[in-house]
Amino acid sequence: MDSYDKRAKGGLTEGVVIMVLMFVLAFVLLIGVFLLDIMKPEMDEVLTDSRTNATFQQFHQDTPNTFDNMFMIVFVLLWVGAIILAYFIDAHPIWFILSIIALSAVLLCAGVLSNVYETFYDELSPNMTSSLPMMNYVMNHLVHFIIAIVASILISLFAKSQTK
Repeated sequence: MDSYDKRAKGGLTEGVVIMVLMFVLAFVLLIGVFLLDIMKPEMDEVLTDSRTNATFQQFHQDTPNTFDNMFMIVFVLLWVGAIILAYFIDAHPIWFILSIIALSAVLLCAGVLSNVYETFYDELSPNMTSSLPMMNYVMNHLVHFIIAIVASILISLFAKSQTK
């Protein structure tokens, strides 16, 4: 079987890409829920039709759960996709050692991003504490998830047989 990419060297970059994408997605979804909460009182005044108002109320009630589920689906699919793609990369075992060494820098960045998210979330709105529970859990434990993601990618990368 041909390799996925002859120039690709390891699974650390996939872990960094997943970390940054999840951070950006979390911020976008968090801001979306915050703007929806800000918009709700004005929309209650503007929407005079009872059917339209009921539809908006249902939308306002369902949106945080939908965003939370969307975040987890994207997170899991990126993780699984990275593992599958890492399987098709032929890499020299020295990249495993270098990836483990470089993992410390990635974990430092994950800790910083997790703290930035937590600060932003705490400052954004005190009444949003339970609206996105799965996303908050992942972002508050981002370092642990990045360790698991990179470890699973590295296992997939170097567990296959090196014989041709």
